[in-house]
Amino acid sequence: MLSVRTKFASFLLAAFLLCVSVGQAQAGTTHLKSNVSITGNLSVSGTSTVTGATTQTGAVTFTAKPTLSTGTIGANSDTYTIPDVGDASFVMTAGTQTIGGTKTFSTAPTITGGLTAANIQTGSAKRVFQMVRLAPETGACADSTTYAGLVAFNRAGVVKRIGYTAAVAPTVGTDTIEVLKNNTTTLVNAATLDANGITAYTMSNATLTATTGDLSLAATDVIRCKYNAGNQTVDAQDVEVLVEFEPTDF
Repeated sequence: MLSVRTKFASFLLAAFLLCVSVGQAQAGTTHLKSNVSITGNLSVSGTSTVTGATTQTGAVTFTAKPTLSTGTIGANSDTYTIPDVGDASFVMTAGTQTIGGTKTFSTAPTITGGLTAANIQTGSAKRVFQMVRLAPETGACADSTTYAGLVAFNRAGVVKRIGYTAAVAPTVGTDTIEVLKNNTTTLVNAATLDANGITAYTMSNATLTATTGDLSLAATDVIRCKYNAGNQTVDAQDVEVLVEFEPTDF
């Protein structure tokens, strides 16, 4: 025979389940230590602790910030914290979603689907730097001689910077540098650069052409760089041109 206390406790539990099964609100503190199945909507305005399994088939509304914790998953007792960030959705393992806000990854993420330049912030895009030597391997550049080299990136992209330098800068002669797409279209704002303006062991940046379309390269385009040595009083040595390139097909 059940005691009066047991009957009363069973009555309270049955009354609670009846309330929540028809969509009633539950206020105050409630502790449920057995499995609970709720088929209606549930609004919780107070503290509710459930130590057993809970099946909720209706909507659950929390009027206060909830703290959810598991029992045992594997060998660990884990806690999952839902921060108060305003309206937001959980990130799921399937479907298309937009992730907002700043996210910090403690380890490097693995991305198998690839990235596009449009999805990378300015300053973080992938760049390729190519140096082109326009001088003999040893010794000075000879007067009235042209030294040339090619750059072929073999992918579509945009030229972002042209730089030039030398170990010994030429003086007095008519010494020029050319940077041409497919040997015809200049990539700087003048037909030639004055090599007499080089400062030894210092990279100078050329002003790029204002025709932005000329800076775009197809995968088959080639850049030709040339140093035209004139009658130098001081012969140049180790003339180099830098091409900075940003691929658009990654």
